Amino acid sequence: MKPGNILGALRARLRDDLFLRITTAVWMFGFILEMLASAMQERVIVVPVATTMLAKFVAAVLLSILLRNIWLASRKAHPVLRWLILPVAIAATGLVMTFTDLLMLKAAAIAFVPEWRGWALNLSVQRIFSVAILYTWSFALIMALSWATRAASLAADLKIEAYKAQAALLRLQLNPHFLINTMSSIATLVKARRHEPAEEMILGLCNFLHASLASDPTSEVTLDEEIGVVEDYLGLELARFGDRMNLSVEVDEATLTALVPSFILQPLAENAVKHGVYSDFSDVRILIRCYRDGDRLHLMVENEGCASGGTSEPERVRFLDRSHGIGLDNIRQRLALAYGADAALETKRLDAGFRASITLPFREAPVQHPVPNQLSAT
Repeated sequence: MKPGNILGALRARLRDDLFLRITTAVWMFGFILEMLASAMQERVIVVPVATTMLAKFVAAVLLSILLRNIWLASRKAHPVLRWLILPVAIAATGLVMTFTDLLMLKAAAIAFVPEWRGWALNLSVQRIFSVAILYTWSFALIMALSWATRAASLAADLKIEAYKAQAALLRLQLNPHFLINTMSSIATLVKARRHEPAEEMILGLCNFLHASLASDPTSEVTLDEEIGVVEDYLGLELARFGDRMNLSVEVDEATLTALVPSFILQPLAENAVKHGVYSDFSDVRILIRCYRDGDRLHLMVENEGCASGGTSEPERVRFLDRSHGIGLDNIRQRLALAYGADAALETKRLDAGFRASITLPFREAPVQHPVPNQLSAT
């Protein structure tokens, strides 16, 4: 293997292996402090010091890896025995590193730096004990840091999985109501022998369910894709209600590449249909409007016309108050999980309807560059 490839493999290993990153950082910090201490005592002679420090650094990293492997190898042992093995292994690696350090300095003093002999050859019990304490503490610190960071990483992974599960559950709560009503409408069309519109609704339902099942509840899609899903859904509702329902979609072209949570608009559209067209009120207009304001993206779904047809005020208020049901609550929770306080869902009762507006950060999807065809290039 070429040297460049070896260095690249080492860099990749350091990037991917959390333990190695911790080990490298701890020992580099420790030996830098040792060099500063040597400089203060005027013991620095560049080449011998650098060579000795590099050798000690390699030895310390290798012993740290050995210590981790001993710990990993003891996983099948009884827990009590395993926790007895660890301090013994830490103490042993600390002692090995202590004598490695002292003997390296002694050899360097004898062979290259006579000025070091006064202190490097002094292997008193007190000095050995002091160095052993420092190295043992360093190995224990590395193991503790690796456990702590691994625990934090596992906690973060569990939090992400919990978020995914919660987001999936929240979105699944939105589907049964729509599904039951759509199947009921298809059954009605079949019973009336209106086969062509029934087939169209079945195909539309298949397309919508395929998009729903294929999407990740925690992922983001472009607004263009999200509008397509909503239009598929509303196409089914238009087939059911015909002239009673009028649809308007106003989307600023500059926002089509913006990223939004998948299936975030569909429950708003479903809510507008349910509390507008599903009621006994007359014709209803469903309006979807999306636009950008600075670094914010605004998504609005509104139903208009609920007050027509001689409906009394108490009845209209009762229908509109239902709009604060499970669909909107779930959207609020999904936005809070994904964006925290940086996104919000606001609702407003209108004179003749209801409006729900989502505000979230405007972020564009990354540009997908086409991969060149290697065959055609050659």
